[in-house]
Amino acid sequence: MRLQWEEDREGYIEEKFMYKNLENGDEQAAAIRRELDSRRQFCDKVMRDRLFPKFLVPDGKSQLEWNKIYVEEQRQAVNVLMQNLESMPVTKRLENTNYGARALQNMSGVVKPLSRIDKVSDADDSSLTKSDISLMFTIELVVQEVTNIKNADAKRKVYCTMEMEGGEKMATNAVPSTAAKWDCQADFRSNQIRPCLKVKLFQKSKNMLAIEDKELGRVLIKPLPNTPTCTEWYTMYTGQKNKSEADYARIRLGIRIDKPANLKHCGYLYAQGKQAWKKWKMRFFALVQVSQYTFAMCSFQERKTEPHEMVQLDGFTVDYSLPESGLEGGTVFFNAMKESDSIIFSCSDDEDRNLWVQAIYRATGQSYKPQIPSNNTPKLRPTSIEAISTANIAPANNSSSSKTLPKHPYLEEFLQIDPTNCDQTLLFEDLLRETLRHRLNDQYACLGWLSPGQLFLMDEYCARYGVRGVIRQILYLNELLDHAEKGSMIDPTLLHFCYAYVSSHNYGNSPEGYQTVTVNEMAQFYSVRERLQSYLESQLANIRYSFPFGRPEGALKATLSLLERVLMNDLSTPVPMEEIKGIVTINLDKAAKLNFAQVQQESRLEDYDVILSTPEKRLDELVHLAELCIEVHQQNEEYHSEGREAFPWFPAAMRDHNELFWFQFSVEMDLILEAQPSDCWDSFPLFQLLNDFFASSGHVLFKGRFHKHLMDVYAPMVIRYIDLMETSIAQAVYRGLENETWRPCQYGSQTTDDVLWKLDALQTFIFDLHWPEDVFATHLQSRLKVMANDMIHSIINNILEKMEVASRKLSTSSTMRLPISIIVMLNSVNDCQKRFLKLCGSTEAMVSSGMKGIDTDQTMVDLENCQKNALGTIIESLMKVMDTTLNKLGRYDEGSLTKTFLSFTKPSMDTANAFIQFIRQNQDIIREKINDEDVVEEFFGDWHRAYLKALNEWLKTRARSSLNIHQLKSLIKIFKKMTKDFELQGVLNVREEPYGNIANRLKVEEATASVTQGPLGEGVSMEDSDGERS
Repeated sequence: MRLQWEEDREGYIEEKFMYKNLENGDEQAAAIRRELDSRRQFCDKVMRDRLFPKFLVPDGKSQLEWNKIYVEEQRQAVNVLMQNLESMPVTKRLENTNYGARALQNMSGVVKPLSRIDKVSDADDSSLTKSDISLMFTIELVVQEVTNIKNADAKRKVYCTMEMEGGEKMATNAVPSTAAKWDCQADFRSNQIRPCLKVKLFQKSKNMLAIEDKELGRVLIKPLPNTPTCTEWYTMYTGQKNKSEADYARIRLGIRIDKPANLKHCGYLYAQGKQAWKKWKMRFFALVQVSQYTFAMCSFQERKTEPHEMVQLDGFTVDYSLPESGLEGGTVFFNAMKESDSIIFSCSDDEDRNLWVQAIYRATGQSYKPQIPSNNTPKLRPTSIEAISTANIAPANNSSSSKTLPKHPYLEEFLQIDPTNCDQTLLFEDLLRETLRHRLNDQYACLGWLSPGQLFLMDEYCARYGVRGVIRQILYLNELLDHAEKGSMIDPTLLHFCYAYVSSHNYGNSPEGYQTVTVNEMAQFYSVRERLQSYLESQLANIRYSFPFGRPEGALKATLSLLERVLMNDLSTPVPMEEIKGIVTINLDKAAKLNFAQVQQESRLEDYDVILSTPEKRLDELVHLAELCIEVHQQNEEYHSEGREAFPWFPAAMRDHNELFWFQFSVEMDLILEAQPSDCWDSFPLFQLLNDFFASSGHVLFKGRFHKHLMDVYAPMVIRYIDLMETSIAQAVYRGLENETWRPCQYGSQTTDDVLWKLDALQTFIFDLHWPEDVFATHLQSRLKVMANDMIHSIINNILEKMEVASRKLSTSSTMRLPISIIVMLNSVNDCQKRFLKLCGSTEAMVSSGMKGIDTDQTMVDLENCQKNALGTIIESLMKVMDTTLNKLGRYDEGSLTKTFLSFTKPSMDTANAFIQFIRQNQDIIREKINDEDVVEEFFGDWHRAYLKALNEWLKTRARSSLNIHQLKSLIKIFKKMTKDFELQGVLNVREEPYGNIANRLKVEEATASVTQGPLGEGVSMEDSDGERS
């Protein structure tokens, strides 16, 4: 357990030692100052030892001149950093100090070169004056309570006053002396580093006219900035002598002082110098920061705002030292030295000395870090870097230092390494690699862009350690390309930004303002340029996967723009458009082949031998492949159309890319279609799928190379399909009508329904093909219209012939009922007539093209005549029954031989009743079986007119003789019932002529019979009929 605790403790000390510098703002600023000083010295070393890199020297320039420019650029970069560091105020009050403005002007790379900064003398305008030292303190004084008040009247109240010399006075509330508690706070602001505070206790006076209250005691406090914040008891003296300590009142006070940011350290020290503090004695010292580069060691007296004496620490080096002989006061020593001056300091303990040395060490910016000397070894200052490293790692015997040094001394050496002795390019490359790797953990959110914090870190590193911007961007480009080649998504705009920076620098227009270009930079530029061009071409060759769904937005446009920039040989000469177009076209061709290969692989739903697969299975796969190809094409149009914003010719390049993509599909399509059986029509859905896609409005590949090839492949198949369908339909008409059973179907007979459906389906199929060539499409439509016209006429003529044959076989007696077969034939004829216009009428394409079609008006007239012939055939069969009935009644005519024999029998109404039953039952059959209501009404109207005409003709032949009573009664009943039945069937003009002639004749005959033989009886009377009519 103890061993584990010791290990954890040592690890904690190491970590604290490693990162303590990062937690201290003063140490950070000091580290920056040391780094800049090291870089400034390195510039001198490069110039002195001629350690120049090899440059690309333009014509008319010498290598020597270019070397000087390079060194001046490095000094200028250091100057800028110093200027930026100096421009940062130490405190808000120092932002506008005169000294800060002078120092900024003197350190500006434009006004005064960096090489002259070291030569600024003490007599220069930048030397400090006492007025430049400005400190402002906030003091909080809390009065809590007073005890042991003996010289106060218990009935009077007491209060306290608080004041700072030279400031305002504040007072507490008055409270009884027995309960003197307040907990009141007074805030003071002072520019005195050693202020003096007074707290007094007063008793309220009895006399209202008294000018002052009675003072019971006072205390004088002289706090220091490093005084700890706490509450303490103080004795309040009254000025009376010969009193013991117990007789004085005691007050508890709390004091807190807020130090300003520019006060780095303060305290009492013994000191002696050559130019200041020439006498060895104790003084109160303060280390004050005037600006980022200027610090002063000042001594202050009480209640003074300006230092009594001061020394500017520029050029000084601080270090620990051994005790000096002859100097009394203090136990531990340290000194600050420079060429013309030296100061010896002493304090009472090691901890205070360490704090002073570390504070001055940060202020001087010296490269050598002070080391605590051993008691037995004299302190010598190292003269080289090796000596510094040796001194830094030497173990110390001092007990206090052993508590702060880490377990591994090499850590201190690591922290003290001179940055100019390291290859900062390699270190920055490692830093950038790890940073980018961490950043790309969420690649879809960052796309290679660094976060603001990471970008700030890179800027700071490059600026502080002299990594040139062009090297930084080249390394960034290489790292981005490394990740991009591994599949990470990188924003091409970022690549464009980095490449533009690099190319501008190498082509003589550096964003940093540099004129020099090294051979190494140019070599790395050409290398990364070639690599970037290869990457961009691979992006275009994998366009579907490099820019999925058009993401990142604008990436394709940025890629094309970057490719154009990469192909440029300088900043002003544009790339020939044919050159970049050729490169883009070549890579888009590669993309087409790659896309089709990947899509073709996706379409293989099962892994089997193609030779053993059936043609049907291969055709299904081809349709699936076509669907995937259409999806890919749609993605290209939807997500990759932004390239036209970069180049106006890009849509044409994408069209060629898509044509090549479909050409590869056509090779697969031709092989599979050739393997299909000759009379297999399952491939037409493939044509519909592809043609509908290409025929969509505004499609760029409409009637393109692949589309024309598709039409060339399917045109013979369409013609052959129509030929076969025409033959098949013709055979269906002939064989179907010969074997037709004439059973009722949906519209007519089974044959007519099937044939008409096939004709309609064929036309719909051809129309749904949406054949893109207008001439061929119109030709197909015209042919189908003619074929439908021929088929319909053939059907109707055949049906009419069969209807006449069937009508001749019908009985002429009253028991005859229309067979269903004749009604089905009539329905079939009517269905053909109704579908004629749809199947045979000219389309808009035929009319617009001027193609001569079928004369539909004349054909409709012919079809109406055919329908009337069919109706006439059926009515003729029905009228034969009427003729038979009238012939039976004619046997009762006057003067006929049959009348003599029939007079011996008693006639009945059976003949009339049977005929009426015949009429009604056939009306029900017609009403129920005929599908078209208009045909039913027309049929009943024609039938009724034929009945009236036949009855009128029969009566006319007997106009000169009277009707037999049996004839009269039968005719009246038949006439009356038929008229009523046809009215019920919807015949409107049942009483049109010759209805009136028949009715008048029957009325006359009825009147004559009534006179000669009396009433007819059996409810037979024309009056009833008239009554019903009225």
